[in-house]
Amino acid sequence: MEKENNKSQSSILLPRGIVILFAVAVLCVIIDLIGGLIEYFQDDKLRIVRIITRCFNILGWGLVEWYIMDKLWKTRKRGKHTSQSKQEE
Repeated sequence: MEKENNKSQSSILLPRGIVILFAVAVLCVIIDLIGGLIEYFQDDKLRIVRIITRCFNILGWGLVEWYIMDKLWKTRKRGKHTSQSKQEE
């Protein structure tokens, strides 16, 4: 119980809709970065440094997206478990 209190005090609680909106925004950023990467490959002159930088950007934002979706999935599963336990009572 004490660990849960410490965890909730050190975190920021946001409404689920805002977190989903943020996840969609990050997904749009990733799609835009992939589009830019494709344009770099279609250029006459390949700029390796920009391609590598763009790949790292895609990787970084992909990790952010994975983290957000993982947290949303865990809270969704936890919400289902608590609602099922309430229904059993």
